[in-house]
Amino acid sequence: MLRQGWRFWRSRDGLAAVEFAFILPVLLVLLCGSIEVTNALECRQKVISATSSISSIVAMTTSVSASDISNVYAAGNSILYPFPTNNTAIVISSIVYSSATNKDVVQWSVAQNATPLVTNTVMSVPAGVITATNGDGAILVQVTHNYTSPWGHFLVGTFPMGATFWSRPRESASVACNGC
Repeated sequence: MLRQGWRFWRSRDGLAAVEFAFILPVLLVLLCGSIEVTNALECRQKVISATSSISSIVAMTTSVSASDISNVYAAGNSILYPFPTNNTAIVISSIVYSSATNKDVVQWSVAQNATPLVTNTVMSVPAGVITATNGDGAILVQVTHNYTSPWGHFLVGTFPMGATFWSRPRESASVACNGC
């Protein structure tokens, strides 16, 4: 009996299987965590890209209409694909310098899944974006997206992601909004 116990103690058969069984859960957690982080980083990059693209598209024109704004929203939502956009908030605003008040104010603002900025509200604009000339303006785009993991939402919940982008109009001093 003692001899069989000694032989069992010195046996190495199945040792790799036992070690693999201990390491497998750690490897699976690392794999799933890598996929989650990669998806979240991709979503973050798409939010930033959508914000800058929307701002650039609006800044290319002298005026936009309600149908132009709808098309811009569609373009922004397309950039965010394959992430769901039903919880994505997009706010597009034109900020202009008013010599009457000597301040930068909201000329117009439209929003998808959010509340637009209030017209004639004084805004704090980063230095160099708008010159102190009456009527000079800038386009402000704010995109907010709540990232929910495709298969880990029950573990981590949602992560709010947002980006803000300023663009100077290219064709005129400011961009007008017709019918917005």
